Amino acid sequence: MHEKKTSNIVNVIIAVILSAGILETLYLLFLIPEGIFYSGDGGLKALLTHQFSSGNFNANLVLSHDSWINALWNKGYFPFHEPYTYQIGHKFYMHYPIWFSLITAPFYHVFGYYGLYVVPLVSVWILWICFALLCKRYKLTTSAVCLALSALIFGSPFTLYGLQYWEHAPAIALAFMGFSGILLHFEERPAPRRIFLSGIFLGLSGLLRPELFCFCAVVLFVCLFVYCAPSSLDQKLEYVGCADCLVSSVFRCFK
Repeated sequence: MHEKKTSNIVNVIIAVILSAGILETLYLLFLIPEGIFYSGDGGLKALLTHQFSSGNFNANLVLSHDSWINALWNKGYFPFHEPYTYQIGHKFYMHYPIWFSLITAPFYHVFGYYGLYVVPLVSVWILWICFALLCKRYKLTTSAVCLALSALIFGSPFTLYGLQYWEHAPAIALAFMGFSGILLHFEERPAPRRIFLSGIFLGLSGLLRPELFCFCAVVLFVCLFVYCAPSSLDQKLEYVGCADCLVSSVFRCFK
């Protein structure tokens, strides 16, 4: 009875913290002036999103249909240059994967400017929920759950990634969903379908941010290492720490 009551209290606290975080991000979202967003890519992803939303699904950038403008661009006056765009023949392709622009295009088409933020913002919320479930799964104390979740939501820069038109938020959310799917069933061998789903999430994260394929390699190595280790949970966690440090050091050396 006491455990059930404690669990209910934790659920209420988690719901309150999550609700406060969602309200805060929505408030901050509508403080952003329409038509303005922070971008480190020169606006290429947003231009491609606009192109996709208009029904043009070419992977190359089609910014103008005027022949004289295209003629100038082909002479080297294209407004974007390497390493942001590359010219192949008479077509220009951006350096970044197209997938983020492709999945945000429907929301941009339906909701206009603020539709650009649907995928990043919802991704942040999903990661918060996965993190809360992970805290509950490992039966952290009520105070530990409150502090951890509050720090993630109100003290972490990741929250701000949901308010920027970047693919970082959905990529990290997918990677965390894949990894947490393994951690949620860490004490026993997960069912093959869970491993399969985790693998899909991890793989999709790499499509959005190719550097996350390095994280996928770390997870794969750690999983193989752990399931050959002793069955004790404490020992498994120690092995995870050692394996993670080892693989991270290798990637660091070759960075």
